[in-house]
Amino acid sequence: MAQQQAAATQDTEEIQGEGFSLETVQQLEQHGAQAPSLGSIISWGIKNVILSEAELRRLLDNHGLQDVKIPQIRKRKALNRALKEMVEDELIRLVADNAQKITYVVVKLSNDAELEDVLFNKTLKLTYRKDAALGTDPLTFSSTAAEHTLRPLIEKYQSCYVSSDISRFILLVTIKQRGGIPLRPEGGMYFVPAAHHDTVFALRRFMEELGKAQNALAYLSMFNVIDDGDAKADMQRHAHDALKGELRDLGHLLAKLHSNPERTVRAATIEKYLEEAERIAQEASLYRDLILLEAEDITAELDNLRQQFRAVVQGEATFGDDPFADNQTSPSPAQAAQDGSSEAREQGASQTAIPPKEMALPDDLIPLRAFADQHAASRNEAERLWKTGFIRAKKGNWVDGKQRITLALDAQGRRDFWVQFHEISGFRSCDSCPHALTQKEDVPF
Repeated sequence: MAQQQAAATQDTEEIQGEGFSLETVQQLEQHGAQAPSLGSIISWGIKNVILSEAELRRLLDNHGLQDVKIPQIRKRKALNRALKEMVEDELIRLVADNAQKITYVVVKLSNDAELEDVLFNKTLKLTYRKDAALGTDPLTFSSTAAEHTLRPLIEKYQSCYVSSDISRFILLVTIKQRGGIPLRPEGGMYFVPAAHHDTVFALRRFMEELGKAQNALAYLSMFNVIDDGDAKADMQRHAHDALKGELRDLGHLLAKLHSNPERTVRAATIEKYLEEAERIAQEASLYRDLILLEAEDITAELDNLRQQFRAVVQGEATFGDDPFADNQTSPSPAQAAQDGSSEAREQGASQTAIPPKEMALPDDLIPLRAFADQHAASRNEAERLWKTGFIRAKKGNWVDGKQRITLALDAQGRRDFWVQFHEISGFRSCDSCPHALTQKEDVPF
């Protein structure tokens, strides 16, 4: 019971899809269950779960999910979760993150009615040495009392998985590997082709047993998509948008390689990117067969990306060159990542680009780091969520006052940020929260 209460402090409620009672959901699941099927729309909910790796592995194996990989908990994630369980209304700030160490400081805020101001009092400092010698303790605490409380929590969270881990790294990854596509820009509802019904049923049984074992909320619901003309037309649009989004992500990775001329790239890294390109190609082929998806632009863009990645590993590409061709019409890698223009990425062979000039930051953009500071959120976590596709951000080369800005949020990005952070302890709302999109600002995934 204590573990479940601890989990509640770590996880926002992972409810994928809103507005339905469980009874209504179960009734909807039965509707059309026997009709010819294109696949299933799925959503899930999970809350107050915390379990060991061994228990998670056992539950997955019980339902034929032996091929589902369980990722290792990063040390930084364990430190974050331990700190969040230890403190309540304090502010946790990452003050150092370099090749040698990570340092967190906990600050307690208090109001001074007489001065009409907020007072800041540093209560804890924790450092993790990345370069600690083998056999030495990498952790340094500012006090013995803090160590006695924090060390057991850190050890616990290095070996335990919570609701958000199950949602993001078990369910979402497995669905993506089976050709699943998001049906909403903010996620939460996915389509999985009928060929993978068995996996969806297995995940559903896994979630049911997980909820019973943890005495917690855990379910996955599936709704049959009837095979007819209207459904195919709708799915063609969703599938095309999803594939273009995956290509944008792959293009961002390529642009990052070209943005750092000094970086040494391992062949194994390029091979991993090429494997992702092959997965996208197989996904496009799956939807071409299933719903007659016209994917010629997807195929052309994939061929271009493959060629560029192979040029990197064969030493044919010069870092700093524009990997998307013709310099008359094609943007630089940063611009291609910024505007998501597939047409620009589909043209010509590699050619040296003119170094980008710094421009003033447009009025409709806000620097990601400044936005994180404004909302008392971790800069590093915000950038991680951008890299993994949970927050939309634009890359560029701007100046804002005396600061150089390379990553900024538009209206969609600010909304994404709020969705990811607003239920995390310590989040500070601003006057524009929840950053809802207007019809004019709303853009497709």
